[in-house]
Amino acid sequence: MAKVRATFRITNRPTQAWLNLNAELRALKASGGGIYVKAGFLSSEKEGREDGVNNATVAAINEYGTDTIPARPFVGPTFDSNQQKYEALMRQWIGWVLSGHASFKQGMGLLGLEMVSDIRKYVTEGNPVPPPNAPSVLAEKLKGSSGSPWGVRTLVWTGQMIGSMAHQVVTGKKPSGEGD
Repeated sequence: MAKVRATFRITNRPTQAWLNLNAELRALKASGGGIYVKAGFLSSEKEGREDGVNNATVAAINEYGTDTIPARPFVGPTFDSNQQKYEALMRQWIGWVLSGHASFKQGMGLLGLEMVSDIRKYVTEGNPVPPPNAPSVLAEKLKGSSGSPWGVRTLVWTGQMIGSMAHQVVTGKKPSGEGD
């Protein structure tokens, strides 16, 4: 009886999308950095505010409070409560990248858009962010001076702060002190 011997060689050829992703990641590594997304209050400009304070400062005062203004955290809790959703989105857009439907940077941009949307929803929908406004602030808002499309809510007076949020995809080394 004759012995039969078969040898198989299986090769997996990378798709063009895989090659593009690999090139993108190698370029990031060569530049000494990576890629990340910022979401929130990125501009230090006054953005047309009459009080001369930029929206990023107003957001920080509300997030952390001051001696006279109570903290009303809204950025941190939004990220904390949506972390699993963001991880699932990342898995989904990695699939898009590998199938050639998006670039890695576009996927990060979609994540940033979702983060900004979630912060806005946290402030403008459902239960207002506690603690409630002081009676004097509430009275001023009820006079109709707020102009807010969301009515009388904490963290919203004219809608200017919440409307100034943005996202940015950043490539390169993350500056020290800027997140994890």
